[in-house]
Amino acid sequence: MLLAFKHRILQHPWPDVLINAWTRSPWVHVEILLEDPPRRGWAVGARTNSNGVALSHTWAEALATDPPTRWEGYRVPVASERDVWEFLAPQMGKRFNYPAIFGAQGFGLPVNNRRGWFCSELAYAVCREFSTVVFPDVRPVWVHPGRLRDYCITAGCEPVSLTMNNTH
Repeated sequence: MLLAFKHRILQHPWPDVLINAWTRSPWVHVEILLEDPPRRGWAVGARTNSNGVALSHTWAEALATDPPTRWEGYRVPVASERDVWEFLAPQMGKRFNYPAIFGAQGFGLPVNNRRGWFCSELAYAVCREFSTVVFPDVRPVWVHPGRLRDYCITAGCEPVSLTMNNTH
């Protein structure tokens, strides 16, 4: 399984600006990229533009809205991508977790809302549950994309290229 992190760079779409301001991190989004057949090339993310958890049938579909230079990837070892998918499949269509992203990320409130997810909350929950490397034990709502990227680096996750010729 790969995690693809989007960097804000110098572009200024309003969600990226808000996330950057709240988290003080230039990393503003994360996608879960599946590598094993039969779901090789699929991407799952909690996105504001799809109002929640959505599946893209190609990595290119998920990542193409931004220049390739905005994305950085890490391979997160998991025991079974099938188990990851079995967790992710029922999450499809759940709403974007605005209460948690505004409450927890924006104002530091301990918000728990299992009717929805934001991107790094979902990706971190998957990492904690299924990764074979150790991630810190914190509430998923406290984990923003930059923090999750730092956790991947600390855990020794391998950096990988996400250039468009590798996006299936």
